[in-house]
Amino acid sequence: MANAAIDLLRDWKRIADQPSGNGPHRLNLWATHARLRLATLTRGNKQSGEFDVLGWQVGHLGLGSLFHLYREIFVDRIYDVALQVPAPTIIDCGSNIGMSILHFKTLYPQARVIGFEPHPVVHGVLQRNVERNALASVVVHRLALGAEVGTLQFFIRAGDPGALNMGLFADSGASQAITVQAERLSHFIDAEVDLLKLDIEGAEEMVLQELAQAGKLRQVRHIVCEYHHHIDSGIDRLSHTLATLEAAGFGYQIGAHAERPVGLRHYQDVVIYAYRKDGARAAAPQGG
Repeated sequence: MANAAIDLLRDWKRIADQPSGNGPHRLNLWATHARLRLATLTRGNKQSGEFDVLGWQVGHLGLGSLFHLYREIFVDRIYDVALQVPAPTIIDCGSNIGMSILHFKTLYPQARVIGFEPHPVVHGVLQRNVERNALASVVVHRLALGAEVGTLQFFIRAGDPGALNMGLFADSGASQAITVQAERLSHFIDAEVDLLKLDIEGAEEMVLQELAQAGKLRQVRHIVCEYHHHIDSGIDRLSHTLATLEAAGFGYQIGAHAERPVGLRHYQDVVIYAYRKDGARAAAPQGG
């Protein structure tokens, strides 16, 4: 109970600290947070359905995962990058049910968004969310992204399609492997990309290297990459991803949290905010 109260206060402070400007009003953020939290407590975390999120009608595969996405994307603002154009091109890898796409379209209504989600059930919900909210200039593909065109094994939780950690690498909770179609991301880049978002559960290094080898990484101005450190506890390769970015002319900021006392070989989410040094103008720092 104490931890829940601390989390609530932390979230509400984050909302209070959000800068004014484009994006949802603070009162709407607070109200949606309260309704979602109450729903998770009274209806059960894994019950699928539909929920009003900041005026968007969002189909979901579980209130627990929906609340997590809402906190990460709209409260913590993990994907907030100050883009310098009113109609940016955004590539969203790991779209899940589309909460990140709704966030991008909230900030940049004229944005062109290309999304990728390989899980057939999740992609179906994603496609319906795009359609029910009449999102213009949004195309979502039922594809995984990799080094080669073909098929890949994708590990899922058969009884929990709303789980947020399904992907190309099995973990202790994965109960089933399905076959999904895979493509090279470079095939979808034929012009400047203002923002590339990567949340693909351990495949981020492979995708960035494929873009670099195809000569397409330098066509991206900004990247928000969720790097899944120790998705395999015996492998340490963060330097390889950073080296790929550095070689392509990117600078970066890094955010991460480590438990106390620090555990050895523990899984850790690392967020890399990368910017192409010759193509991304520095924005003034914002509060929050």
